[in-house]
Amino acid sequence: NGGNVTAKAALTADIAQGEVDYQPIGTTANVFKGELNGNGHSVTLDINRPDQDYQGLCGVITDGVWIHDITVKGSVIGRNSVGGIAGGTNGGANNTAWTKLERCTNEADITASNNNAGGMIGVYMNGSASFEFNDCLNAGTIKGGESGAMSGWSGGGWSIMRRCLNTGLVNDGGSDFTRENGTSRVDCYSK
Repeated sequence: NGGNVTAKAALTADIAQGEVDYQPIGTTANVFKGELNGNGHSVTLDINRPDQDYQGLCGVITDGVWIHDITVKGSVIGRNSVGGIAGGTNGGANNTAWTKLERCTNEADITASNNNAGGMIGVYMNGSASFEFNDCLNAGTIKGGESGAMSGWSGGGWSIMRRCLNTGLVNDGGSDFTRENGTSRVDCYSK
C-alpha cells in the first residue's frame, strides 16, 4: 500500500488476523497488480467496517495481478465492494492483461451493508473488465444488494470463469455466480 504495487508475496503458513487492525492489500491510490501465492494456506479475517468500501484480503486490484492457491476464512463486512479475495478491481476492457484468480477458495461470510458483495471480488469498477477465474470455490454466505457468489458485478467483454463452484448462500437479490453482462462460464456449477 506504500507504492510497491507489483510486489510478489507467498504465504509460508496459515495466518489469523487476531487483534491486528488488518488493512487490505491495494488501495484506490496504489492498486495491487503483483502476485499473491497462498501456497495452499489460509488467511482468517475479521474485518468489520460497514462504513468503508473495498474490503477483503485485497482492497483494490488491477490488470496483471495473479492471486492463487489461497483460502480466505472468517468474516468480511464493508459498505460497497466487499469480497473474500478482493473488494474491487479496476481492470480494463481489453484482453492484454488479466485480473487472474486461480484455485482460490472463499469460506468467509461476506457482507456489504450497501451493494456489491462477492466470494471472490465484490465488484468490477469499470463498465467492463478482463478477468479470469479458474478452479475457484465460494462456500461462504454472501449478503448485500446487487451481489453474487463469485462477484457482485463482472461487467462484460473478455471475462471468463472456468470450473468454478458455489456451495454458499447468496442473499438479498443476488446471483448464484455474478451479476454480469457477457461473462463466459465454462463448467461452472452452483448447488
